Amino acid sequence: MFYAATTVNSLGWSDAEIDNFLNYAQNSIVISLVETQNLEAISNLIKVGVVNTIPLETNNEIQLALNLPNYYIFIDGDVMIGSDRYPLEKIGVNSIEHYKVSKFNNATYRKPKIAIDGSGTIPVAIILKGGLISGTITEFNYRFLEKPAQINIGTNTTTNLNVMLHDKIVEVAVAKAVESFIKTGQSTQ
Repeated sequence: MFYAATTVNSLGWSDAEIDNFLNYAQNSIVISLVETQNLEAISNLIKVGVVNTIPLETNNEIQLALNLPNYYIFIDGDVMIGSDRYPLEKIGVNSIEHYKVSKFNNATYRKPKIAIDGSGTIPVAIILKGGLISGTITEFNYRFLEKPAQINIGTNTTTNLNVMLHDKIVEVAVAKAVESFIKTGQSTQ
């Protein structure tokens, strides 16, 4: 991290701006690792949970408020319906309407869908069972990623990501800082 701070500092960036580049880098790396399911290097941030008290379904839809401290990204999950376990397929909150059962849409799909609405203070899991699967959801298992510790040079707060990712964080941060410098010039002197 010191290398990133001194290299980027030589371009005239303040500590707060350097912090932003480093945090941008670590967040970009974490998101990429989740998207590629390469979770080994961020395993210390993965949290697991089970919900056994499931609210009643409305049109094959369940909404669960999840009390997840430091929530960052939903990784995956599954539901128990009868004696069968079904993996959940992630969808975006904006596409929920396409998967809802209604009098105009039977919504037949083999994997229940899940969308995480993080717009409020507590993330809400919206599980859509679809019209093909019958039975009641009795259990919801999930894995999510905690938000990485925010790097702050002023308070000497470093990343809590695996040490094997530190060089990559520096590399991405410096590249972003240099790109920003070339596009906009120095912001501080």
